[in-house]
Amino acid sequence: MGKDAGFEFLEHISDAKFRAWGETLEEAFRNSGRALFSLMLDIDKIKSDLEITTHTKAESLEWLLFDWLSELLYQFEVEGIVFSDFDIKIEVKGDIYILDTTSYGTRIDPAQTEIDLHVKAITLHDLVIKSGREGVSLEVVVDV
Repeated sequence: MGKDAGFEFLEHISDAKFRAWGETLEEAFRNSGRALFSLMLDIDKIKSDLEITTHTKAESLEWLLFDWLSELLYQFEVEGIVFSDFDIKIEVKGDIYILDTTSYGTRIDPAQTEIDLHVKAITLHDLVIKSGREGVSLEVVVDV
């Protein structure tokens, strides 16, 4: 993936790793969802005929990202849904981070869809969120 995609794949010894970024935290989260599904298939070929909303709460941004990506992976594994884009809203209320998303995708037939890489789980290992003058970057390792 090129720099314009908002994410790139990184070297990792035994699993898969990606970096996603954006000018805002919401944009970086959006791009992390896109990176997750780009590991598995060509998201440009996904027709978005399905919208799913989710509401996630966590005590840290790292757990918020972990929980949300895990929910996306659950939707893929159990419901057979792949996503190509996301609307993201993140709020902080006291000590709690709140994520509201609308995910756009489609239901697939796993028997008839070629999956490039099967992601088994999101990990907390090396999960990093950095903010700076140039925006926000996230690094995520997934178990394959």
